[in-house]
Amino acid sequence: MLKLYNGANGLFYSLYGLWGLILPHRLAAFLGIETPSTLALHQIRALWAGIFAMGVLILWFTVKRLEQGGLALCLVLVTLALATGRIIGMAFDGSGIQQTYMETGFEIFWAGLGFLLYKSRKV
Repeated sequence: MLKLYNGANGLFYSLYGLWGLILPHRLAAFLGIETPSTLALHQIRALWAGIFAMGVLILWFTVKRLEQGGLALCLVLVTLALATGRIIGMAFDGSGIQQTYMETGFEIFWAGLGFLLYKSRKV
């Protein structure tokens, strides 16, 4: 199950990263960025290229059957960091739109699932 969790993360990050790399205007609109500047588009492409690379590495680790436990813990930490960033944003910037709450809830659920799978793995 841990391998499936890691593979799902790798697939998500690969596709999400590719989306921002190839279609930064659409990603910006999804993120609520109105009329991004050229610099903003370059920044989106750079950051999402890194997300794409992370996804490819996760998939590589999963397919090569390298140690899955440490990878899963890294993914749990990254997912909790995303949720924490949203929560801090709501605390400092005010309450967000429904999308913010849905994403935060999903990230907490997904990190919890990853941690449970990590704890239940056979060593």
